[in-house]
Amino acid sequence: MTDARTAARPTLRPEVIFGPAQRRDDALVHHVKDRRTNRVYRLGEKEFFVVSRMDGRHTAADIEHAYADHYGRMLGPQSWRQIFTMLGARQLMAGEVDEQELARLRQEGDTASRRSSLLQRRFVLVNPDRWLSVLARRLSWLFSPFFVLPGAALAVALVVLVAVRAEDMVADFATGGRWAALPLSFPVTWLVIALHECAHGLACKHFGGTVREIGLLWRFPIFAPFCNTEDTRFFPRRRERVYTAFAGVFTSLLAMVPFALWWLSAEPDSWWRGAAASIVLFGTAGALMNLIPFLQMDGYHMINHALGMDDLRRQSYRYWAWLVVHRRRGQSRSYRAADHAAYVGYGVATAVFLAALAWFLVGLWYVTLTSWVGPAAAAAILTAEVGLAAAFVAYARVRSARAERSTG
Repeated sequence: MTDARTAARPTLRPEVIFGPAQRRDDALVHHVKDRRTNRVYRLGEKEFFVVSRMDGRHTAADIEHAYADHYGRMLGPQSWRQIFTMLGARQLMAGEVDEQELARLRQEGDTASRRSSLLQRRFVLVNPDRWLSVLARRLSWLFSPFFVLPGAALAVALVVLVAVRAEDMVADFATGGRWAALPLSFPVTWLVIALHECAHGLACKHFGGTVREIGLLWRFPIFAPFCNTEDTRFFPRRRERVYTAFAGVFTSLLAMVPFALWWLSAEPDSWWRGAAASIVLFGTAGALMNLIPFLQMDGYHMINHALGMDDLRRQSYRYWAWLVVHRRRGQSRSYRAADHAAYVGYGVATAVFLAALAWFLVGLWYVTLTSWVGPAAAAAILTAEVGLAAAFVAYARVRSARAERSTG
């Protein structure tokens, strides 16, 4: 070893935290976060093996011997230089901090996290971390079995009620007047959405994370609220990560219970019954839609956390590209049996779901257009709309790729 630092006990700053192992392609990766800059980095399995032992208790020789025992070869001087260069550039080593460089890294991280495109953009409304910390202390009982288990029973009962009485609710909504219910259902819906996002943040704080952003997310073609709970990936237990992702749906369903009781007790054919029916129907449907794992909403994050995956959707696409194209060209990968099952299952299920959804939406819009302008004009309009949407998405992706290359 040529660097004098490697003879001592290399130590990372105390603000540096590590996440558990996650599958990415055919390998394990770990995420590392610097709480001072809010920057998150990804390390491979071997890099993590070395860096995670830089805790001030192990000498460089200790780390070298442990590495040799585990991987069958010693760390050479070049490997040490690369590791220290990487850690120094990111200001992660204790006692070697450049405050100006830290400030630059923090600013670059904020800029990168808010980088926008025509297809996606985040509008941050508030930093809720301070008041969520207060709420997490005062409302810790919400995470006890004495609240969660009865709450889960109520949520299941609500879903069963809506499934069994959906036809009656639709009739009450129609009888009570669709437009007449808007003055009440619209603000209630947005209040429930706000509670949904706050629940994600509260769960993240309860399990030890930081929540820096709540706002609106533009993801073509819709706007949706979001709560930044990126610290979830650093929770050591999978169930804590899954709970945090599920907290919003759980809260949304519980918020519908009073309105379901209101609907059951309201007078038939009344405005109140119609309003309650609309709130329960659309609120429950919206909450359950969040569980669909193909739309990058709560259900998608839940399945990622449950399987220990790092971005299952993107890795599934990469797996299918390897399976169909690169494998035939002789590119070998060391996927586990579980990886094959996850990537194949998710890829096929996603294709089936999106095809069925597109068929339904396009068919519904075609039927609607036909009733207005006739079959020929409806087909022409639909073809033009699909072409314009495809062109817009292609243009936005090319523009985003150019912007990344210019800033990278």
